[in-house]
Amino acid sequence: MTVVRWQDANGTGIEHCQLDRDSTGLRLSGVVAGIRESGDGGFYLVTTDAHFRTREVLVWLTSGPRLHLHSDGLGHWHDLRDGSSLPALAGCIDVDLGMSPVTNTLPILRLGLDIGQTADIRAAYVPLPGEFPKFQARRMLQHYTRLERDLYRYESNDFSAELHVDADGLVLDYPQLFRRL
Repeated sequence: MTVVRWQDANGTGIEHCQLDRDSTGLRLSGVVAGIRESGDGGFYLVTTDAHFRTREVLVWLTSGPRLHLHSDGLGHWHDLRDGSSLPALAGCIDVDLGMSPVTNTLPILRLGLDIGQTADIRAAYVPLPGEFPKFQARRMLQHYTRLERDLYRYESNDFSAELHVDADGLVLDYPQLFRRL
Protein backbone atom coordinates (compact mmCIF):
# COMPACT_ATOMS: atom_id res chain seq x y z
CA MET A 1 0.00 0.00 0.00
CA THR A 2 1.20 3.49 -0.92
CA VAL A 3 -0.45 6.67 0.32
CA VAL A 4 0.15 10.01 -1.41
CA ARG A 5 -1.27 13.50 -1.14
CA TRP A 6 -1.37 16.30 -3.66
CA GLN A 7 -2.29 19.95 -3.40
CA ASP A 8 -3.65 21.89 -6.35
CA ALA A 9 -1.57 24.75 -7.70
CA ASN A 10 -3.71 27.51 -6.18
CA GLY A 11 -3.46 25.91 -2.73
CA THR A 12 -7.20 25.51 -2.13
CA GLY A 13 -7.65 21.83 -2.96
CA ILE A 14 -6.14 18.68 -1.53
CA GLU A 15 -6.22 15.01 -2.49
CA HIS A 16 -5.57 11.88 -0.46
CA CYS A 17 -4.90 8.76 -2.57
CA GLN A 18 -4.21 5.16 -1.67
CA LEU A 19 -2.61 2.85 -4.22
CA ASP A 20 -2.74 -0.90 -3.65
CA ARG A 21 -0.76 -3.11 -6.02
CA ASP A 22 -0.67 -6.89 -6.25
CA SER A 23 -0.34 -9.57 -8.92
CA THR A 24 -3.87 -8.86 -10.22
CA GLY A 25 -3.29 -5.14 -10.83
CA LEU A 26 -3.79 -1.77 -9.16
CA ARG A 27 -6.52 -0.31 -7.01
CA LEU A 28 -6.49 3.50 -6.77
CA SER A 29 -8.86 5.10 -4.29
CA GLY A 30 -8.96 8.72 -3.28
CA VAL A 31 -10.81 11.69 -1.91
CA VAL A 32 -10.46 15.20 -3.32
CA ALA A 33 -11.63 18.32 -1.47
CA GLY A 34 -11.79 21.62 -3.36
CA ILE A 35 -11.61 20.45 -6.97
CA ARG A 36 -9.92 23.36 -8.73
CA GLU A 37 -12.26 26.17 -9.86
CA SER A 38 -15.49 24.38 -8.89
CA GLY A 39 -14.56 23.93 -5.22
CA ASP A 40 -16.50 20.64 -5.39
CA GLY A 41 -15.36 17.45 -3.69
CA GLY A 42 -15.28 13.88 -4.85
CA PHE A 43 -14.37 10.26 -4.34
CA TYR A 44 -12.87 7.91 -6.92
CA LEU A 45 -11.99 4.26 -7.26
CA VAL A 46 -10.07 2.90 -10.25
CA THR A 47 -9.03 -0.71 -10.72
CA THR A 48 -6.78 -2.19 -13.39
CA ASP A 49 -5.74 -5.64 -14.48
CA ALA A 50 -2.19 -6.98 -14.13
CA HIS A 51 -1.18 -5.09 -17.32
CA PHE A 52 -2.39 -1.73 -15.90
CA ARG A 53 -5.38 -1.59 -18.28
CA THR A 54 -8.33 0.18 -16.65
CA ARG A 55 -11.15 -2.20 -15.75
CA GLU A 56 -13.45 -0.23 -13.42
CA VAL A 57 -13.98 3.47 -12.66
CA LEU A 58 -16.23 4.93 -9.98
CA VAL A 59 -16.43 8.71 -9.50
CA TRP A 60 -18.85 10.33 -7.10
CA LEU A 61 -18.96 14.12 -6.78
CA THR A 62 -20.31 15.75 -3.63
CA SER A 63 -22.54 17.92 -5.83
CA GLY A 64 -24.33 14.78 -6.98
CA PRO A 65 -23.05 13.51 -10.36
CA ARG A 66 -21.71 9.95 -10.46
CA LEU A 67 -20.05 7.65 -12.97
CA HIS A 68 -19.58 3.90 -12.67
CA LEU A 69 -17.89 2.42 -15.71
CA HIS A 70 -16.46 -0.97 -16.65
CA SER A 71 -13.98 -1.85 -19.39
CA ASP A 72 -12.93 -5.25 -20.66
CA GLY A 73 -9.35 -3.93 -20.87
CA LEU A 74 -9.48 -4.02 -24.67
CA GLY A 75 -11.30 -0.72 -25.20
CA HIS A 76 -14.95 -1.76 -24.80
CA TRP A 77 -16.81 0.18 -22.09
CA HIS A 78 -20.15 -0.15 -20.30
CA ASP A 79 -22.04 2.01 -17.83
CA LEU A 80 -22.53 -0.16 -14.73
CA ARG A 81 -25.49 1.93 -13.58
CA ASP A 82 -27.73 0.87 -16.45
CA GLY A 83 -25.67 -1.71 -18.37
CA SER A 84 -25.52 0.38 -21.53
CA SER A 85 -22.62 0.13 -23.95
CA LEU A 86 -20.46 3.25 -24.36
CA PRO A 87 -19.27 3.25 -27.99
CA ALA A 88 -17.96 6.82 -27.63
CA LEU A 89 -15.15 5.35 -25.48
CA ALA A 90 -14.22 2.61 -27.96
CA GLY A 91 -10.48 2.03 -28.02
CA CYS A 92 -9.79 3.68 -24.66
CA ILE A 93 -7.51 1.53 -22.53
CA ASP A 94 -6.79 4.11 -19.83
CA VAL A 95 -8.88 6.48 -17.75
CA ASP A 96 -7.90 10.10 -17.05
CA LEU A 97 -9.55 11.74 -14.06
CA GLY A 98 -9.50 15.52 -14.50
CA MET A 99 -9.58 15.96 -10.73
CA SER A 100 -6.42 13.92 -10.03
CA PRO A 101 -2.87 13.39 -11.30
CA VAL A 102 -2.90 9.74 -10.17
CA THR A 103 -4.30 8.39 -13.44
CA ASN A 104 -1.19 9.57 -15.32
CA THR A 105 0.47 6.66 -13.52
CA LEU A 106 -1.56 4.11 -15.50
CA PRO A 107 -0.17 4.77 -19.01
CA ILE A 108 3.29 5.43 -17.56
CA LEU A 109 3.32 1.92 -16.06
CA ARG A 110 1.43 0.24 -18.90
CA LEU A 111 3.53 1.65 -21.74
CA GLY A 112 6.95 1.05 -20.14
CA LEU A 113 8.59 3.64 -22.40
CA ASP A 114 12.36 3.89 -22.65
CA ILE A 115 13.97 7.34 -22.54
CA GLY A 116 13.24 9.11 -25.84
CA GLN A 117 10.26 6.89 -26.73
CA THR A 118 6.77 8.25 -27.33
CA ALA A 119 3.29 6.76 -27.49
CA ASP A 120 -0.20 7.89 -28.41
CA ILE A 121 -3.10 6.61 -26.34
CA ARG A 122 -6.86 7.01 -26.11
CA ALA A 123 -8.14 7.70 -22.61
CA ALA A 124 -11.64 7.84 -21.17
CA TYR A 125 -11.45 11.37 -19.78
CA VAL A 126 -13.65 12.06 -16.74
CA PRO A 127 -14.12 15.85 -16.72
CA LEU A 128 -13.93 18.34 -13.91
CA PRO A 129 -17.24 19.40 -12.37
CA GLY A 130 -18.86 21.93 -14.72
CA GLU A 131 -16.25 21.48 -17.47
CA PHE A 132 -18.95 20.21 -19.86
CA PRO A 133 -22.74 20.54 -19.68
CA LYS A 134 -23.12 16.80 -18.98
CA PHE A 135 -20.91 14.86 -16.55
CA GLN A 136 -19.82 11.91 -18.68
CA ALA A 137 -16.56 10.34 -19.82
CA ARG A 138 -15.25 11.37 -23.23
CA ARG A 139 -12.57 9.89 -25.46
CA MET A 140 -9.40 11.96 -25.43
CA LEU A 141 -6.26 11.43 -27.50
CA GLN A 142 -3.10 11.81 -25.43
CA HIS A 143 0.62 11.66 -26.14
CA TYR A 144 3.32 10.57 -23.67
CA THR A 145 7.08 11.01 -24.14
CA ARG A 146 9.66 9.75 -21.68
CA LEU A 147 12.28 12.50 -21.45
CA GLU A 148 14.37 11.18 -18.54
CA ARG A 149 14.17 8.35 -16.01
CA ASP A 150 11.75 10.37 -13.87
CA LEU A 151 10.36 12.91 -16.38
CA TYR A 152 7.54 12.56 -18.93
CA ARG A 153 5.91 15.00 -21.31
CA TYR A 154 2.13 14.71 -21.42
CA GLU A 155 0.26 16.30 -24.34
CA SER A 156 -3.41 16.49 -25.24
CA ASN A 157 -5.28 18.97 -27.41
CA ASP A 158 -3.54 22.34 -26.85
CA PHE A 159 -2.13 21.35 -23.44
CA SER A 160 1.37 20.15 -22.60
CA ALA A 161 3.10 19.53 -19.27
CA GLU A 162 6.31 17.92 -18.08
CA LEU A 163 5.53 15.52 -15.25
CA HIS A 164 8.14 14.64 -12.65
CA VAL A 165 7.41 11.17 -11.25
CA ASP A 166 8.78 8.92 -8.52
CA ALA A 167 10.07 5.35 -8.97
CA ASP A 168 6.46 4.04 -8.90
CA GLY A 169 5.34 6.38 -11.70
CA LEU A 170 3.37 8.62 -9.32
CA VAL A 171 3.39 12.33 -10.11
CA LEU A 172 5.59 14.51 -7.89
CA ASP A 173 5.04 17.76 -9.78
CA TYR A 174 2.44 18.60 -12.43
CA PRO A 175 3.26 22.25 -13.27
CA GLN A 176 0.38 24.72 -12.86
CA LEU A 177 -1.99 21.98 -11.61
CA PHE A 178 -0.69 19.76 -8.75
CA ARG A 179 2.26 19.21 -6.47
CA ARG A 180 2.90 16.30 -4.17
CA LEU A 181 2.97 16.96 -0.44
